[in-house]
Amino acid sequence: MNRLTDTIKNIVKKNWKKRKKTARTISRGAVTASVLSALSGIGLYATALNTTGTWVQEAHIRSKLTEEGVITDRHGAYITSLAGIDDPRRNYVEFAEAPKHLINAFVAAEDRNFFQHDGIDYWGLIKATGQGAAHKLVGQNVQRGASTISMQATRQLRGLERKEGALYKLKQIWYTWQLEHAARSTYGKDLGKEKIMEWYLNSVFITAPEVYGVGQGARYFFSKEVSELNLIEAAFLAGSVKAPSNYNPFTRDATEQQHAHEKAKERTTYVLERLRTEQAITQEEYEQAMQMLLREGIPFNPSPVAKAADTLADLVKEELTRLQRERKIPERLTGVRIVTTLDGESQMAAHY
Repeated sequence: MNRLTDTIKNIVKKNWKKRKKTARTISRGAVTASVLSALSGIGLYATALNTTGTWVQEAHIRSKLTEEGVITDRHGAYITSLAGIDDPRRNYVEFAEAPKHLINAFVAAEDRNFFQHDGIDYWGLIKATGQGAAHKLVGQNVQRGASTISMQATRQLRGLERKEGALYKLKQIWYTWQLEHAARSTYGKDLGKEKIMEWYLNSVFITAPEVYGVGQGARYFFSKEVSELNLIEAAFLAGSVKAPSNYNPFTRDATEQQHAHEKAKERTTYVLERLRTEQAITQEEYEQAMQMLLREGIPFNPSPVAKAADTLADLVKEELTRLQRERKIPERLTGVRIVTTLDGESQMAAHY
């Protein structure tokens, strides 16, 4: 990777010196475009495909995204997951288990050409870079991502820290090439894209605190399994990943909850409109969903046991961390079920 970084830096430096000083900020977009166009010429694409490593292998990814450990009450009622930001084990959802409208919602909201491109939306990336540079020229700090679903999955699976700048974006492209190539080589073009979508759905950050993957998202927001999500719930989950903290009413102070509900409704409406535009739902389905959304809002339904047992869950996690630090229990708690002495019904009666 050091050679990759050095090569990219040299290309950027060479192109940068050719630009006029009066247009330096805007020219960053042009420099990035020239770098992208030069990548295949200097053989980086072929090199990326030949140096994939173990991180793109199915066995490695599945071991990272395996079934989560959970904490329950004495009767087995779900309280919370043991998965965290640095320990991304989820309630794994196969592609075939995800409702079609959930997959379509993520494609409509995040990457409309996901099933057609090779992992990178080059034109969208160049356009976003140029727009971002133009905003900086007039003193506005507007972030333009243009990251495809494949690139987002790569960031999570490869453990890339989110950064700004051309070098970071080019490294992300490098690893995305590897992921796409590995998936297609193993499963073929169509099934390979389905596998990448599956990995994305199980690794995407849904919301704080530490909710990753649609399996956890469905439980956290609606107390449901993914297969039970309706169109509105699916549209909300797909839309919320853009700015998770804006749409989560459970982490808000009472005075901000209404605002979070309204923002969530606006974002869900946007996703439903995108689904209609992409003809992923019919006009009738769109109208029915909108009527229900306007009449009833988003049907949030957090687990009452989990909400009432927040303090206990935190204590359990603190104790587990201590035991792991002292090496009395394994660091990986995949599939572990911790049953507490809490009686969920009694706790809810006391809490509410």
